[in-house]
Amino acid sequence: MTAVLEELRSRLAGRIIGNRDAQDHIITCLVAGGHILIESPPGLGKTELAKTLADSLGMSFKRIQCTPDLTPSDILGSGRLEDAVRGEFEPGPIFSNIVLLDEINRAQPKTQSALLEAMAEGSVTVQGSTLRLPEPFMVLATQNPIECEGTYPLPEAQEDRFLMKVRMRYLSRDEEKAVLKLPAAPARGAVLSRECLIDLKAKAASTRAPDTVHDRIIDIVSATRHRREVLSGASTRSTVLYLRAVKARAHLRGRDEAEAEDVDELAHPVLRHRLVMNPDARNFGYTSDDLIDDILRKLNR
Repeated sequence: MTAVLEELRSRLAGRIIGNRDAQDHIITCLVAGGHILIESPPGLGKTELAKTLADSLGMSFKRIQCTPDLTPSDILGSGRLEDAVRGEFEPGPIFSNIVLLDEINRAQPKTQSALLEAMAEGSVTVQGSTLRLPEPFMVLATQNPIECEGTYPLPEAQEDRFLMKVRMRYLSRDEEKAVLKLPAAPARGAVLSRECLIDLKAKAASTRAPDTVHDRIIDIVSATRHRREVLSGASTRSTVLYLRAVKARAHLRGRDEAEAEDVDELAHPVLRHRLVMNPDARNFGYTSDDLIDDILRKLNR
């Protein structure tokens, strides 16, 4: 990694103890130009991780606390576009470089659907007019998988807009002890500017990916569509996004060419939320992560 990326990684690690894989995946997602869904039981630092990343970037940032009464206009903005010159249109918090959607599954489906265009196209349509969002634009969403009351499960189309879904685990005893010793005041100040991030994204996108990498991505994605445990496998969109993430990971590790290692390392965060398991598999506790493990084992024989 470059010095600035090492500093960003150090900033995250200095505030969020443990879950280093999740932190690395978030940085990869940032450079790949995708959105990320962070899932864990409450109190493990999901929001703190997202806020620390946002604080470390010299870009606009907004945090939206999702609740059942949150409406699309609370996110997109309110007023009439034709009256914007008179100050009667107030852009919503979606018009920011980094948007944190805290507890996204507490927002009602109508509000969740308002995010689809923003996450897929980098634009929003308000009263028939299409407005571009700032560049770069990234959504970080948090989700509690345990609490069900007052929540609305994300539809498959919504989950598919996230490049990655990462899970945070409970800390070890030593890690939890280190949390108690963290300074009360976190480090402040941007370590990665908007211009630097745009340049990093361009360089990551130009990273070479040989046919062997393309073939491995297709082999893994295709295998998800031909398993009896799966009702719906990974989409073609996931293949394209998978390659983008693989290139970003290779670039962040100082390589100008992606490798099979990058493909395997990112299989779980890129694909786990794109697979719909059938009821029998779910009843036996067989998850999408188990399926991905099985596919990788068979490919590596």
